[in-house]
Amino acid sequence: MTPTDRLLAKIDPLFKPPAFDERGLPPGFKPPAGLRALLGRRNGGYFWGGALHVFGACVEPASHSLVAWNGPAVWRGEYGEVADGLVFFAENGFGDQFGLDASGKVFELDAEQGTVEERADDFDQWLLMAVEATDELLSRPVFAAWVQKHGRLPYGSQLQAFPPFIFAESAEAVELSAVDALENMQFHATLARTIANLPEGSRVKVEFTDEGIQISTVEA
Repeated sequence: MTPTDRLLAKIDPLFKPPAFDERGLPPGFKPPAGLRALLGRRNGGYFWGGALHVFGACVEPASHSLVAWNGPAVWRGEYGEVADGLVFFAENGFGDQFGLDASGKVFELDAEQGTVEERADDFDQWLLMAVEATDELLSRPVFAAWVQKHGRLPYGSQLQAFPPFIFAESAEAVELSAVDALENMQFHATLARTIANLPEGSRVKVEFTDEGIQISTVEA
C-alpha cells in the first residue's frame, strides 16, 4: 500500500466532503502533486477519529475549506508574521497546523506557543511521517484516550487543554474539551501573544468571563 492508501484506510467514513473545487484553493496556491492526488481521491477528511484533519479544496463548510481556513481575517492574522508565507493544509486534533511554504517544505505551527518548526522536506515526506510516526506527529496517545471516553471529535472542532499544555500545572492534570476550531485558534493566538518574550517561570492567568476568555500576566 502507498502512504496515501494507508492514510485513506484511517479516514472517518461518516464525513462526506464536497467534491474537489478549484475555487476552494487559496489564491495562487498550487498543491504539490501528492496533496492534489490525495484531494482528488478524497477531498480531505478526518483521520484516526479526528487526530488529523486534512482540509479540502471546497468553499464550504468553512472549517474544512482550504481557502476559508487560510483567510487572513479568520485566525491566522492574529498570529502576526508567524504564519506568513504558509498555506495550512492540515491540523492535528489540538489545533497545531501543518503548512506548506513556497518551496514545498512542510512546517508545523504550535498553536499554543505561536512558534513554527520545519517538519518535512516536502508533502510526500510529511505524509510518510503521518502514517509511520502517527503518535509523535499528532500526539495521538493523549487524543486517543479522549476519543475512547467521549467518541470521535465533532467535525469542525479541536480539543482545548486546560490548563494549556505549556503551563507547568498541566503536568499534574489536564482537562480536554471539544470546542469550535476557530474559537480554539483565537484562544491560542491570544495565549501565544501574551507569553511571547516572557521569561521562563512567568505566571499567566486565564479567566473565563462574560466578555470571553481573558489572558493576562501575573506578578510573581
